[in-house]
Amino acid sequence: MHRLFSATMTSKGQITIPKLLRERLELSEGETVNFYIDDEGKVIMSRAVNSLTQIGVRVFYCDNTGKYFECFTDKSRKEVDKVWLNQQISDSRKNDFKYMLVHENQINYWRKAIGDPLQVRLISDDSVKIFHTYGLLTDQDLVMYHRNRDNIVK
Repeated sequence: MHRLFSATMTSKGQITIPKLLRERLELSEGETVNFYIDDEGKVIMSRAVNSLTQIGVRVFYCDNTGKYFECFTDKSRKEVDKVWLNQQISDSRKNDFKYMLVHENQINYWRKAIGDPLQVRLISDDSVKIFHTYGLLTDQDLVMYHRNRDNIVK
């Protein structure tokens, strides 16, 4: 169901998010809100997902050449040694090493699903936000996801 919400901007560029919208997005004081804008000027507002880093999870990415990278919330990557990473994963229960490992093939699958009106309904908002936060999905992927998902709702 689509619903229009309105707010008035102050001279400082601030708006108050309407109560029903705050409740729907489960927003509370101090939380971050993300705004995305597509090529047609449509703005999408969503509750920011806590970065995995904030809860102690490290994100790693393996490309099709077999190189491994640690991914960060500023969308940068740092190459890591495969042997070191495999050892950390093997010992993860002993050393409380929390991680998420994503392969390039998984990202390609997500991109295909995002572009497919039938498959896009199987993808959660939070997973798209997480992959986007770490630079694994692009801004263009995010806009396409919202556009295709919104077309299903209509």
